[in-house]
Amino acid sequence: MPQSNNDYFKLPSVIERTSSKSNIFFKFYNDGAIFDCARYSALTGTEWPRYSVLARLWPIWNSGLFFGCKIKGRIHYSSSNNFMGYNWLGTFFNQFVPGVIGDPQEPTDTAFGGVGWRYIDSPNYIPYVSTDYDEKGVDISGNNFPDWPLRVVSGKETYVHSMTERSRYAPVFKSDEDFFAVFKDTDTRADAEFIRKDAPDDTMSLPIGIEVRVTAYSFEGMLKDAMIISYEIINKSGSALDSCFTGFIGQVYFENDKFFNTPDTTVYRFFGEEPFRNLALAYNNRPLQYDPSKQGYCGYDILDSPDHIGMSHWKSDMVNRVFNKYHNDILRYNNIASFPLIESPDRIITISGGSAESGIKVKNYGTGPFRMEIGDTVRFSIGIMFAYSLQDLLMLNDIVQNVYAKGIKKPAPPDSPTLSVTPSYDGIHLQWDSKAERSVDPVIPDSLGAPFSGYRLYLAPAKNGPFKLLREWKSGRDSIVHEYRDTVGDNGGPLLTNVKYFYKLTAFDEGVPALKTEIMESDGIVIQSIQNSPSSSPFELENIRIVPNPFVVTHAAQLSIDRPAVFFNYLPDECTIRIYTTALELVAELHHSGGSRAEWNLRTQGGQQVASQLLIAKISTPQGTRIIKKFAVVFAE
Repeated sequence: MPQSNNDYFKLPSVIERTSSKSNIFFKFYNDGAIFDCARYSALTGTEWPRYSVLARLWPIWNSGLFFGCKIKGRIHYSSSNNFMGYNWLGTFFNQFVPGVIGDPQEPTDTAFGGVGWRYIDSPNYIPYVSTDYDEKGVDISGNNFPDWPLRVVSGKETYVHSMTERSRYAPVFKSDEDFFAVFKDTDTRADAEFIRKDAPDDTMSLPIGIEVRVTAYSFEGMLKDAMIISYEIINKSGSALDSCFTGFIGQVYFENDKFFNTPDTTVYRFFGEEPFRNLALAYNNRPLQYDPSKQGYCGYDILDSPDHIGMSHWKSDMVNRVFNKYHNDILRYNNIASFPLIESPDRIITISGGSAESGIKVKNYGTGPFRMEIGDTVRFSIGIMFAYSLQDLLMLNDIVQNVYAKGIKKPAPPDSPTLSVTPSYDGIHLQWDSKAERSVDPVIPDSLGAPFSGYRLYLAPAKNGPFKLLREWKSGRDSIVHEYRDTVGDNGGPLLTNVKYFYKLTAFDEGVPALKTEIMESDGIVIQSIQNSPSSSPFELENIRIVPNPFVVTHAAQLSIDRPAVFFNYLPDECTIRIYTTALELVAELHHSGGSRAEWNLRTQGGQQVASQLLIAKISTPQGTRIIKKFAVVFAE
């Protein structure tokens, strides 16, 4: 038991990671808590969702997993009920701690042989975020964190605890920003240390003995207002767990005034019109004051649950109903397990000046009852979405369900078309196939947005750009073509002979017009071409030109990716080019066939680079005609 009231505040610090990719700002902790500091504050100026004016939030207390069960008839309950890792007046605390059960490298607790109450920066139990790692799963953040722990083992996504073994397997990255942590509830001291002194014995429940692996998926682009949280719960207690309930605890309030000066109401309800959706709603009961054309909506969708139970309860939690007394596992379990589980009609919470109606603050979105045998693993996954209308929320909900059902498969742009080029003396002819038009989006149904909408052709003076848009063809506006002859170039004038041009053709879709989402565009493949000069007659060789002449090659050019070369233009279709020194020593021999252009890489027949000098080119044709040209090469520092 604590020795004084001050002991209630002596909690070790938790480790957190903050989201950066999506509109949803949240903090992810190594003890399983999520969303702990998502709020709008007149003092800090933070706002959520990030970059938007969708919702004004109070701090979301108690966010994360809860799990309740009976072991041999006795009630046990564990949850992430903390407030930024701090115990507030000893009322509630986080019963989960970082770590796996039975880790021989960590200190042990008496009951389960695993790490106990532990909030230190252990490299074994940090909250991981995928943006800190390269494609091989190796840390690139500079934080000296170990390798990404989710790996493909025997074709399955697996948590690999051993850091020495992780390099043997490919890493698993699914969303634009994955988060991962592993935690458990096996600290035998938690209740005794952090409960109020006057609590009766029936509030004291020993840990259950569950280990949890949680992955949160966060997105950019079309899914920037959604996230998915997935829990794997493992029974390592050594006993069967009966009458189990599990779910997510969370809360969102919508405010009309960002400084909390305007009274307003937020409605919470199960979406009973379509129960199959497993969807609970929180929404502002009137248009937003700062934008009357909008109304804030939040949805919690149970995407996966043990035994496919779906959402079996949507209820208010008990944590605030016992705020001034003590934490009571029995009371909270009975609240979750009571019937009817899905509450009706709508519950309305009044927010006024930053205070909620007494007694109903935190919400449970969960599933049960079910049974877990020794060693069983169950999965519980929930999608959290935000939109400006119920219709938009339901459309986003459908997309999120598809994303999860396909293994966190993200919306994708059309396939990149295969591009080919044919240079000629009157332009560069480009052709491509139609495979992009046969693309199927893995997530977005055609009814919400066409998976192919058109092509964009880009042009650049170098392989790495900068690319500028040359032409666009869009379905419904233009005829979709598969070829184009470029004669203009990137400067608005005619194409220049012997100048390299770089083309990139992409395909794009139309996004989801009803949600006003951005279109998605394929990366495209860069291809190079050079416009040819007209061919000369084998009997009229006077038009042949050697460029540049003289060719002054600087040191920088010699080291460049595009190696220096001399071009022979206006050649006949077939000829032989022999290059000599002024002493008539053969330097190189080129056999030209087809087209009007050839190039020499300034290398001798033996592969050596020529020195600065005057050279002689003898050009002869099968018809017996020939011409002699002189040119100079100068290598300069």
